[in-house]
Amino acid sequence: MRVVWLMMAAAMAAGPALAKDSPKSGTPMGLHEAQHGAWSVSCTPCTSGEEPVCQIAPKAEGGSVALYPSSYDAEKPALGMIYWPRDLSPETEGTLTVAVDGETVRVIMPPDVRYTAMYGDLVIAEAEVTALLPALRAGSVLTLEFIDAAGGGAQEFPLDGFDAALDDMLRHLPETLAAGATMTEEGCAF
Repeated sequence: MRVVWLMMAAAMAAGPALAKDSPKSGTPMGLHEAQHGAWSVSCTPCTSGEEPVCQIAPKAEGGSVALYPSSYDAEKPALGMIYWPRDLSPETEGTLTVAVDGETVRVIMPPDVRYTAMYGDLVIAEAEVTALLPALRAGSVLTLEFIDAAGGGAQEFPLDGFDAALDDMLRHLPETLAAGATMTEEGCAF
């Protein structure tokens, strides 16, 4: 959720301040938003002193998931994934079962899935996300089920547009990084 809130706040606050950088398009330099099926792409170079952020996330009810570049210095960046399931206890630990179109693709165990109590999210390790990408690109429905001592519950996310959204985010990442390198605190109106 932290990435989503940072993205929304930065996009709203940075829009007017950055608009002068790209007068022809009317779009702030490095800022990119797009919709591909159920998945949206959001990139902003202005993230309250953090690195520029790009992410993709589906429209969904009852939970949320986002994929984002976990490193920005590689030619082909590794991807991380954050999943916001039901409310969990602060000390929870469990397994995440990932299915695509009803077929289990991976069962991810700690430390490759870890809960961050401060944000209420599960962070999935880069290697696990990389292993999931072929199935996510080819599938129709993503099902995530986190099971801990308190139980579990599956949540479904449509994959319509996932492939195009991922490619779009990765294509716009260099311009977001370039714009972020020129941002100053004064240029980011928080």
